[in-house]
Amino acid sequence: MISETALLECLAQQFDKPLMSEEELASLEPAVVRILPEETARLNMIIAIERSARQLVVATADPLNVLALDEVRRVTGLDVDFRIAPVAAIQTAIQRHYRAVSVERDDDTVREELGLTVVPAIGAEDAVDLKQLRTQADDPPVVKLVNYMLTRAASDGASDIHVEPFEDRTLIRYRIDGLLYELLEVPRPLHLAVVSRLKIISRLDIAERRLPQDGSFSARVEDTEIDFRVSTLPSIHGEKIVLRLLLKEAVVRHYTLESLGFDPDQLTLFRDAIRRPWGMILMTGPTGSGKSTTLHTALKAIKSPRKNIVTVEDPVEYRQP
Repeated sequence: MISETALLECLAQQFDKPLMSEEELASLEPAVVRILPEETARLNMIIAIERSARQLVVATADPLNVLALDEVRRVTGLDVDFRIAPVAAIQTAIQRHYRAVSVERDDDTVREELGLTVVPAIGAEDAVDLKQLRTQADDPPVVKLVNYMLTRAASDGASDIHVEPFEDRTLIRYRIDGLLYELLEVPRPLHLAVVSRLKIISRLDIAERRLPQDGSFSARVEDTEIDFRVSTLPSIHGEKIVLRLLLKEAVVRHYTLESLGFDPDQLTLFRDAIRRPWGMILMTGPTGSGKSTTLHTALKAIKSPRKNIVTVEDPVEYRQP
């Protein structure tokens, strides 16, 4: 019987592709890896390793599985090339780069580490003592939970966090590459304290629980300055909170017009348009689709000491140096 190593070496020779090692897969760029949704990566045992303007390079142990490569093309909208790697190396890389709590850790373990096994004595939501609620929002378990939620979402590259109350529990989920993943399930009696903690740091009114509110705060997570935009919305089981994560300097540091995925012909047209001294460029799209990222990257491309550029934004999402 032929070994996996021998088989992969034969495939690499047949397709004239390099055979990657586990060490090479350990040093991938997180932003590139997450171009491919976690569900697709795990289902097809494929991981993204390189990205050019219109092409995504993936590592696979089965280059003959054309259905898997077609699925990658479908979900990313990019042309796909491949390299060959052992199954174990790809599995290890997927576990390292996609760190969903639902896969790696048991909720009970996480709750125990956060000190959430003790249920605080909170009365009915319509008759809460605000002083007591503010005190409980500052309790170490609640502070630790909120800090864990924010740092975990930031380190995993999430774009937003959802705190959703249900009749018997509160579910915390975060969005990565457009898909929501469960982060943690919190005991229902802690819901008010968690919501109040988020309201306090967002400078919102903790007494107002029947009307939507919007706020924000900034935090440094792993040496990265992040703006959190916070929105509350009443529901039948309590307030739902959505936090959107905005990296203040991500555009300035990392993005260029070429890296945004423009078709070459469209990139030429767009670059010509932003350099004109007259006219208007109208950019539309849903929340999180990349409008601000594209516009600020365009500003980065055209700014010069001879130009005076003013932006009018509410809220201000990115800072240009």
